[in-house]
Amino acid sequence: MVIKKCSKCGKEGLPVDFEKKGRWCKKCANEYERLRRKEDKIKNPNKYKLKQKEYLNKYPWVKTKRSISQKSKRKDRLWIKNYLSIKDLKDLWFRDNAFNLKHPSLDRIDPTKDYTLDNCRYIELSENSRRVRYMIVDCCPRCGFKNTYIDPSYPDQFKDKCKQKEVTNARSK
Repeated sequence: MVIKKCSKCGKEGLPVDFEKKGRWCKKCANEYERLRRKEDKIKNPNKYKLKQKEYLNKYPWVKTKRSISQKSKRKDRLWIKNYLSIKDLKDLWFRDNAFNLKHPSLDRIDPTKDYTLDNCRYIELSENSRRVRYMIVDCCPRCGFKNTYIDPSYPDQFKDKCKQKEVTNARSK
């Protein structure tokens, strides 16, 4: 059995624990690569931005994944869950022919549900922004606000409506 020694940290191990070149263990090689990328990013920020832009243009579903992740982490949208992987988004991209769209945008068919394969599709951004996201509710469960239009992606809006009614009632007294 062959045992190798890392020339950086001195750790001994099997060849599978070392890089292909065999000088450093995988931990040291990964640390070195991370630091090298960080320094390169500081020295050449424009080059890094250009590479990132080219990557996102080549793989646009990655940009969608980032957007969904950021959206589902917002405090007012914590109830929205993302069950889509990058592979799922790529499948959606080609299923819906999003490469033929001028400005593709991911749409949740039912805005009250999570990001899933069955509930998502790519459509034109202008069409997505025109979609009606409000639904009519007979009344607010807290104050009885009649025929209220609510946005299903903003669950705390009844609280705001009730505050508005309380303010209106206080002024009228």
